Amino acid sequence: MSFMRKIYIFWMERAFGMKEWNFLFKIILYPFSALYIIGGWMRKLFSKKFHPKHIKIISVGSPFAGGTGKTLFAIFLTEELLKKGYNVYYLQRAYSFLGFKNDDEFFEAVDALGGERVRRIKSLKKFLREEDRKGIPAIFIIDDGFTNPGLHKDLNIAVFDSQILFGNKKVLPLGPMRVPLKKLKEADLIVLKGEKRYEFEGIRTINMPLLPQTIIELKTGKTYPPDFINGKDVMVLCGTGNPFSFINTISSLGANPKEVLIFPDHYRYSEKELLKVIEKEMVLTTIKDSKRLPPLPNLFALKVQPCIKGENFKLLMALISKLWF
Repeated sequence: MSFMRKIYIFWMERAFGMKEWNFLFKIILYPFSALYIIGGWMRKLFSKKFHPKHIKIISVGSPFAGGTGKTLFAIFLTEELLKKGYNVYYLQRAYSFLGFKNDDEFFEAVDALGGERVRRIKSLKKFLREEDRKGIPAIFIIDDGFTNPGLHKDLNIAVFDSQILFGNKKVLPLGPMRVPLKKLKEADLIVLKGEKRYEFEGIRTINMPLLPQTIIELKTGKTYPPDFINGKDVMVLCGTGNPFSFINTISSLGANPKEVLIFPDHYRYSEKELLKVIEKEMVLTTIKDSKRLPPLPNLFALKVQPCIKGENFKLLMALISKLWF
């Protein structure tokens, strides 16, 4: 196991609340968490908030560092609003950190929505100002906008995994939270990935189960039903913010994960790592990972679909309808 993978798994187990930090690590990491919080305060203090006149902004983000399903929800919401005739766009801020890029989420959105309704830009505020000047009513759904203090949000949606929720509740790097929990009161709606219910005082909540849809063979593009992997021995390859959710899903479909390779979110796989993958008969990965992988003949990706129905869907649409011009 590579050093980076060891560090990532070690951190996840403790940040997600599966294990406890020992006293020495707490002492070492606490000052960095404090600096992270102070940095957030300073950013908010010196950010001049942009209030558009002609466009509406829906922020879909997560105070939790990755793996909550926020991108899937943002894509789902954009699709549903397009069906209802809204002039709506999916918007993502491009970033790169230590070689990790979020372009995999962009390509996932393009596949689902088409290039015309997807925008990837460096400066959200500059782009939205230019769009507002056009005077054309539109809704922009920002993927990962919860922690951005420079934008007025007409609807602020926070997304969490219902199985992990807040993890150990600590702020990065001691925990998985990007902001202190008290900031959650800024949310207008909380979306919980999965079916587990929680109630939050003063904040409306809906659930978003992810339903397995198809298994895609990356080399040929051929699709299979989810039960295609039932009873099969597989290697699991996963570089997302919450690999445990993916592992649980494929296990529930009857697959036997004989080997599990966990990597950090947005990870770029090396040639050496891919050589190890080639040796296996069947390798299962996520749609998000598939955007960073070559179409090897033994690689298959599981596609899941958000499912929001009934009262959950009615509440979501009622909040949206209040925004339109």
